[in-house]
Amino acid sequence: MLWLLLLDIIGLVCIYFLLRRKLRGDIGVENQINRIRTHFNDLTVDMNGATSRNIELLESRIKEAKKLLRRLETAIGEAQTVKTVPHEEPESGAPPAEEGSAEAASVRPPVSEAERESILKWHRKGIPAGEIAEISGRQLQEVELIVSFSKAENDKR
Repeated sequence: MLWLLLLDIIGLVCIYFLLRRKLRGDIGVENQINRIRTHFNDLTVDMNGATSRNIELLESRIKEAKKLLRRLETAIGEAQTVKTVPHEEPESGAPPAEEGSAEAASVRPPVSEAERESILKWHRKGIPAGEIAEISGRQLQEVELIVSFSKAENDKR
């Protein structure tokens, strides 16, 4: 029985030293600093990855905006070219340009600011672009272009 008591005491002493060693390792200043460094490094890697993805996204949006700007500049150039070309009389036998045709559209005056505001007001009320085109006497593409430019301006803000 004495030897069981002695065995218990030895077991408790071993447990004490193991726990003491474990606590010193967990509480040690160097271990805490190493944990903080590891955590900080992980956060830095995560932040660098997120930043890199955001930069790539911004660059792709800038490329899309540049493409859209080039298309717009081309369309404006073509529209200005159409305005500067003098009105030609149709050749004999050729039918006159009908309202709504490409030739008739090139003769139309540009959209005034008041007309643009009216189109946007109707759009905000939920009137479809086709009906707005009929009401305003403009082509559907003109109405859609005005609405899309307005959305792009609002997105910039």
